[in-house]
Amino acid sequence: MLKNLYLVRHGETLFNQRNIIQGVVNAPLVLDGVAQAIHTRKAYFESRNIHFDHVYCSPEGRCIQTTQLLTTLPYTKVTDLHEMCFGKLEGCPGFLAAPASEFATYYANYGGETLAQVQERMNRALLEIMNKEENENVLAVAHSCANHAFMDYWAPDGKIPGPEALNYVAVLHFQFDPDTQTFALLDIFNDVYAGEDLEEAKATHQALILDPKY
Repeated sequence: MLKNLYLVRHGETLFNQRNIIQGVVNAPLVLDGVAQAIHTRKAYFESRNIHFDHVYCSPEGRCIQTTQLLTTLPYTKVTDLHEMCFGKLEGCPGFLAAPASEFATYYANYGGETLAQVQERMNRALLEIMNKEENENVLAVAHSCANHAFMDYWAPDGKIPGPEALNYVAVLHFQFDPDTQTFALLDIFNDVYAGEDLEEAKATHQALILDPKY
């Protein structure tokens, strides 16, 4: 039986807003990040009547917050879903980020991960998740580089609609075949957020700010 994986990027954070390199370091969602998650929940999951049987996320706080905005189901934190480690460049200004032509190995020079290492652990984690017999429709919330690395591995010719990068709370819908142990990219939801659901997000954002877990 074919299974569904919905791999989602977290919402916008304070470090994203300030153009700070953010891998395994964490920053909380800003108001727009909360609204982006609410928008994806409504415009993609609820409008298509998509329901999950199991939910997983990166252990980073920004992914936990996004997960809680997408569903009320309990979730499991999975270490291997964390963002690419950028080594000594974590927390540095964005102008120090890797040139596109050197991205695959650039951060290893600073004690971080290579693209191949990210792909290996993302594959390991998501194969383990999808091979659980009870998992048929799975939500997994992770990160921009990590999700892109997974997509590039299984769908190297995949075209992202709109901007070249995955937007905040973008959804990659994969179909998993347990017989062949392969993933096929079926759909990409990559809306450009335009201020929708901002009013609804304000009260929720205030609650997140006050929550000691973050």
